[in-house]
Amino acid sequence: MVRYRNGFRIFWIGVFIAGGLLALGLGSCSDHSGVTDPADRADFADWFTQSSSSVESNLSSSSSSLASSSSQTSSSTEISSSSEMSSSSSVFSSSGESSSSLALSSSSSAAVIEPSSSSVASSSSVALSSSSSVSVNTDVCTYNAGNSELQCPKVTYKVVTINTQVWMAENLNFVPASGVARCFDDLEENCQKYGRLYDWATALSVCPQGWHLPTQAEWVALANYLGGTSVAGAKLRTPDGWYSTGANYVAGTNEVGFSALPGGYKTTYDQGLGKEASWWTSTQPAGENIQAYRVTYATAGLSGTGNLPDYQNSVRCLMDDP
Repeated sequence: MVRYRNGFRIFWIGVFIAGGLLALGLGSCSDHSGVTDPADRADFADWFTQSSSSVESNLSSSSSSLASSSSQTSSSTEISSSSEMSSSSSVFSSSGESSSSLALSSSSSAAVIEPSSSSVASSSSVALSSSSSVSVNTDVCTYNAGNSELQCPKVTYKVVTINTQVWMAENLNFVPASGVARCFDDLEENCQKYGRLYDWATALSVCPQGWHLPTQAEWVALANYLGGTSVAGAKLRTPDGWYSTGANYVAGTNEVGFSALPGGYKTTYDQGLGKEASWWTSTQPAGENIQAYRVTYATAGLSGTGNLPDYQNSVRCLMDDP
């Protein structure tokens, strides 16, 4: 742009100088000039000089204008460019913010999907609930009073009438579709001999139709019939099959045919096999643990104990009242 302005100025100065020289040259020839008087020629020279100065001044002014215009254009271009860049930056910034927002939004979505994770936790909970929920025993069993038997689809149980109550004379060995029902030490032979160990939730629903898990009061009624809890245990136990070594051993008499065997139980681990038997009740006093009843080889009594729901005990079903 600077070279353009300088070239433009030199061109017009050159034109006027050439014109002036031409005029002076012509003026020196009186035959070819219209200006013959020297004074007139001097006036012409002054006019030419003034005109040249004026032209130069105008050219300078034009150049300045052009320069100014150019500067403005350049400035405008720079401003425009800067503005565009700024605008681009704004767009970029805006883009960046948008990206950020999108990312945050995306993150937020992920967080919102957490309920999906919570769904997976929920699924987990459902599975847990499902595994801890228990199927009800829908077996229809036939009670044969003449043979003192309860004939169920897979197992036939001995039954005994004690006073006004009709009890199974064996521990339950029913396998529910869900819940906790296992053999002591996970050995099937123990299930065949002693029945299964159930946690409380499972025990509440495994007795067949027409039968139920006895309440604490029904166990107390049984003990009272036998002379009280202090002596009822020995009368419920069989004479054989119990640990019988040691000074504390008290022989069982199986006085009423209840036929209690030492199937053990589980708290945090399996224990008591050969020495103790423990049965669930359906009773949980307010603010207390669930009631269970236990007999051991070393005492004559029937002891009530508080158990946590995940403990595992045997089940003796009692016939519903007619």
